[in-house]
Amino acid sequence: MMLRDGFYPLTVTYTILIKILLEDDDIEEALNLLDQASSERNELDTLLFNTILEKACEKEVIEVVEFVVEWMDQEKVQPDPATCHFVFSAYANSGFHSTAMEALQVLSMRMICEEDGSFPEKAEFEDDFIFAEDTEAESRIVQLFKDSEEDLAVALLNLRWCAVLGFPISWSANQSPWARRLSSNYTARKGAT
Repeated sequence: MMLRDGFYPLTVTYTILIKILLEDDDIEEALNLLDQASSERNELDTLLFNTILEKACEKEVIEVVEFVVEWMDQEKVQPDPATCHFVFSAYANSGFHSTAMEALQVLSMRMICEEDGSFPEKAEFEDDFIFAEDTEAESRIVQLFKDSEEDLAVALLNLRWCAVLGFPISWSANQSPWARRLSSNYTARKGAT
């Protein structure tokens, strides 16, 4: 009816409609609506994707989590702390702890990534924040929160946590086995529709 009356929904409208569908646990229809928003060239945002990720995490539907995360990457939509939480929790709650850590690392790297896909000076991050052995490393990261750089601070805390737990840090986030598998599965699923 909206389209018939000449009102073309914006991203915020799609987000609300998707939330309504997800209240009824209709994840597939929510994905169809997301696809429609994309095909109408709406600018998809993190909130829209996180809306679906939250429900997929709650229902522990890993294949939807993976599909949505890769869709975000394909659309060049950067994850945020909520994205990391939903993805990490979905894997951890399902017992896939190593995958949860790998996903957390990849998403944290994508949060740090510049809009063109490049990383800022990684040596600075590694030496001052991630691998720093002094007692002030966490304080320097917390200072980023005070400087209104919350996403960067969360990403660095996540990466420091990964490093402290013994997971190797790779600055080639899209080369991780998890990221490559998501890309391959996304291409196969999008090709089937």
